[in-house]
Amino acid sequence: TATRIFDFDITEDGFTSNMKAADRIKSFTRVRLPKAPVALCAIDEDGAEVALTWDWDAETATLLFSYDSKAKAIKLTGKF
Repeated sequence: TATRIFDFDITEDGFTSNMKAADRIKSFTRVRLPKAPVALCAIDEDGAEVALTWDWDAETATLLFSYDSKAKAIKLTGKF
């Protein structure tokens, strides 16, 4: 990933992470999770929703997500 992950917290209900990537890149990040998410969203530092694409790989128990970075911090929230 070209994204700086500041934190990543997992609970029974889901997970949150704060991150930031360089300007004008497509950021790809893969993370291992205890189970598949059913929802995923991201909000930037200005409160705007960030469009994400994501895919769960059951074989490796990993989530791959990507977004177009605008050099703003985002908060990623996932629900199990």
